Amino acid sequence: MSIKKLIALSCVFHLLAIPLTYSDNISNKFQGGDGSAIEKGIIIPDISDYKKCSKDPECVKQEYSKSIDQEYEYLKEVYGIKRQDWEFKNQSLLENNGKLYDELTILIIKSNELKKIYFDITEPFGNFAKQFEK
Repeated sequence: MSIKKLIALSCVFHLLAIPLTYSDNISNKFQGGDGSAIEKGIIIPDISDYKKCSKDPECVKQEYSKSIDQEYEYLKEVYGIKRQDWEFKNQSLLENNGKLYDELTILIIKSNELKKIYFDITEPFGNFAKQFEK
């Protein structure tokens, strides 16, 4: 599968992802920066378990979503409840210095302010892409 197809597939999975659970103490869960710039990206660890999938696309999607859901956990902790306190506006997949980042643009409803938050998804995306190698 080509990298363009994997990126497109990742974007679709990302947009369909629904957070499963939320951590009570998110500050201990994430490393990296505060996400305010690509150089300060919040590191998303890969928590997927692809061993059980046997390359089943639906299983792979669900496992990848577990890692990406962490982005929404962070947003809930920092910005509040989706659709009540903030709205999702845009998502872009960026590459910088050999790393992959999700750039999420959200609208803070109270202040009508657009914010971009950067998540380093190098590890989960790399492992996701490996599931489609021959």
